[in-house]
Amino acid sequence: MRRFDPIPNARHRTRGTQAAALIKLMTVRKSPMNLNFRVRLCAAVAAVLLAGIVLAQTAPPPPKLEPLPEAAPPPVGSTDEELEPQVTITRRQGETVEEARVNGRLKWVRVTPVHGRSYYLFPDPSGQFYIRRDSNETGLKVPLWVLFSF
Repeated sequence: MRRFDPIPNARHRTRGTQAAALIKLMTVRKSPMNLNFRVRLCAAVAAVLLAGIVLAQTAPPPPKLEPLPEAAPPPVGSTDEELEPQVTITRRQGETVEEARVNGRLKWVRVTPVHGRSYYLFPDPSGQFYIRRDSNETGLKVPLWVLFSF
């Protein structure tokens, strides 16, 4: 069986010389291909820097703009009373009930009990059932639990 020798024809040398020769073989030599790669890399970096300098030049100023005329104020007393909710407040059995109607149609009911938080009742599209919510907002509610406090 033949032993692998990293440095051929060096069996007569001592062990220290074999290690030095192995380290010498493992070092990167400056070959023409390695130098060609370095030249290409330097050229690419220089091209990118030059492109950045060219693109960093200031743009021409925008043309002269004229200010917009002032908008006319809305006419006085032109509120849509039909779109404003009519709120009816009733107190019964220790709670306050507020009903809001627009054009005679029930939009929401706010119930405020004597003890506890108030909640809202919204009619579903058919008008037969009510949907209970904790607030008047329809967006996403993110839980705000306290996990740690220092």
